[in-house]
Amino acid sequence: MSTKGQIVNPVGARFDHVDAMRGIAVLLMIWMHTGDGWLAAPFRQGASFDLVRSPGGLAAPLFLLLVGISLGLRWSQETFLAGGLAGSRGNSALRSELARGLQILLLGYLLRVQMWMLDGAGYRHWTAWAAALPLTFAYLGGYLLLGRWARGRLPGRRALGWAGAAGFSWALGFWSLWAFTPARVEGVLRQDVLQAIGASLVLVACFGRALGVVRHPLAWPCLLAAALVALLTPAMRAWVPGPLPGPLAGYLGYWNPGPGRTPAGLFPLFPWLAYPFVGVALGRHFGLRGPRGALTSALVLALFGLLLAALSSESRAPVRALMAAEPWLQQPLRVLYRVAMGLILGGLAVVLSRPRVPGRRGLLLLGQASLAVYWVHLELAFGIASRPVSRRLALDGWLLGWALLSLAMVGFAWLWLRRRELWLRLVGRFGAGGAAIDGRSGVSG
Repeated sequence: MSTKGQIVNPVGARFDHVDAMRGIAVLLMIWMHTGDGWLAAPFRQGASFDLVRSPGGLAAPLFLLLVGISLGLRWSQETFLAGGLAGSRGNSALRSELARGLQILLLGYLLRVQMWMLDGAGYRHWTAWAAALPLTFAYLGGYLLLGRWARGRLPGRRALGWAGAAGFSWALGFWSLWAFTPARVEGVLRQDVLQAIGASLVLVACFGRALGVVRHPLAWPCLLAAALVALLTPAMRAWVPGPLPGPLAGYLGYWNPGPGRTPAGLFPLFPWLAYPFVGVALGRHFGLRGPRGALTSALVLALFGLLLAALSSESRAPVRALMAAEPWLQQPLRVLYRVAMGLILGGLAVVLSRPRVPGRRGLLLLGQASLAVYWVHLELAFGIASRPVSRRLALDGWLLGWALLSLAMVGFAWLWLRRRELWLRLVGRFGAGGAAIDGRSGVSG
């Protein structure tokens, strides 16, 4: 039994409705990516395509909200079970959060290398291997070293040797990239959703612990930070790239790179950083009420989300007129609408996570293995494995394919989670308790 202000589940315990919400985000992600990758040209326009992009576009905001919710829940548990973490214990917790975020960021760059080699046909050229192999070694080595650091096992001569080898390998990889395939540098360094999640986790963790949000149930600093990020987005977009190199400027804002070129930042922190800040406030709110109280609270917030969505939706003429008259309000209103939809879907997750609800187990599996599912499904939605259906399906064929792929990913998630413990044991002496693969950082897996 739990009461307000008292947490009964241990630090790191899972909330089923949070896993279910992450599972919903996975289904929306597959919906978006398969629709974008499989639909034929006649079906990529009009109202039917809007029904693909509008729900699917909620996946990324949900994942980033969950980054903050996971942090907020963890901080609430720390506060009430351990009386707040201070001194060396607080430093250890921050170190773990920073390591988790940086690991996810490195995995994002590793995925870019994989997409180049498989989907970009880099495997056909020795020059691509000359860059990809050392880069892969560097990113995996960095991942393992961050795990050791999170557990306080650095420095040491062996660790310093591995760090030096990883750094040398990274430098060699990029020298090969510049020397042999310079046209690929931009793509390999492109900022994507995993980089946004990892960087957001690092920044929000530093912000929250520096301001004492961990020790006190304060929501307003995080909500204020979210509002500032949304309000500053137009100014940041007007400034970038500025004097910064494209791969770094891509973290800050979006700019038009010109015809035929992909932006350097697909999920820049302005405005995407706003969502994890809101998520921290939600996580603290849920954490103070314990698992049972959080369920009721999520349903109340879902009703509030319905009101916010109605007030901020661009489908309403008054909202469009306000955005046209006051362009500086465009990003705050869009963030508000997506947060509102996140609250609504959070309420749906509460219902779907209840015992004996049909499909509950599959949804939880998708949520718990979301990072692995994200990684694998990309090849089926966009990559080399999607070529038989790429840009060839009508709406009915795509819907059937989405359903079948979703079911296949449930099966994959089940297998992944069964085998994950073996993987964690193999890398456990390097790892941060499974950081970035244990499911408590916004993207599970």
